[in-house]
Amino acid sequence: MNTLDMYTREKANTIHLKKMHHDAKERRLLHKARQDRNLEGAGARWPMNTKYLFILLILLISLLVSGCASSAPANPADRFTGTWSGTMSFTDDANRKEDIIVSIPAGCTAGSICGDINNTTVSCQ
Repeated sequence: MNTLDMYTREKANTIHLKKMHHDAKERRLLHKARQDRNLEGAGARWPMNTKYLFILLILLISLLVSGCASSAPANPADRFTGTWSGTMSFTDDANRKEDIIVSIPAGCTAGSICGDINNTTVSCQ
């Protein structure tokens, strides 16, 4: 047997061993993937997509419930608190219009007099 034949045979054996090692590694990875898939399905009562949808549904319901919770102020008149501005019209003269600014402080009670009105057109407060 000459040197070239020995080198060729040795090279072929090396390639064959590398291929066997690669095939074995690939089989181990496939086997592990199958095991993981089987464990996931066997230990679970629901498929993963159903679990995620169920969790999403629960979160959505809790968000809706918290968003729809009654957030009424302690004093119902407080919803009008703030500064309001607009145009005031008169009933006796439909063409007469004046700009006003109304300020209503927090804590006013319905039917009581509180706050400020400023008629900017005639500088009257």
